Amino acid sequence: MGGSGSGWRRGRKLTVEECAVLHTSALAFAYFSGDGTEGRSHTPGTITFQCTRERVAGDSPALRLKGITLPDGIRLIPAELLRLVATRPYFGGVRWWVVCPGCGSRAGKLYLPPGRCSLRCRKCHGLTYRSVQTHDKRYDLGGMAYSQRVMARWCERFGYPSTPGRGKEEAR
Repeated sequence: MGGSGSGWRRGRKLTVEECAVLHTSALAFAYFSGDGTEGRSHTPGTITFQCTRERVAGDSPALRLKGITLPDGIRLIPAELLRLVATRPYFGGVRWWVVCPGCGSRAGKLYLPPGRCSLRCRKCHGLTYRSVQTHDKRYDLGGMAYSQRVMARWCERFGYPSTPGRGKEEAR
């Protein structure tokens, strides 16, 4: 156990930063402004979309996607129905969410990874964040955990022993 060749060997997961993004705010804006025929998110790596407004069961607002243009100019025709749901935050107002067509959960963004043709939430596509995959050097400088180094510095500053079992006078 723990010998040579053991451990997780699966390749690196795709990150959300590598995917095209469809923001809920852009969908809500397209639905509630004008006829809801076209929308665009205003951040890099986002999707331009064409849609029509619809109402689904329970009088819930929805958009039927008619076409998507990716940031690199590729055009897709997914023909998906995206439902919008609203929540009322404690501090007032309305927060809009899109219901993921894959799992049915609320999401703030839908992603389109390279090589795939369906808009889904981060969980459905198995995406992670880039920051999760990078190593934080603060926690292993000098072979000692960050919290242990901070504690050792604190002990040194106030004259306490940095190793257990030694008194204040013996530590000096």
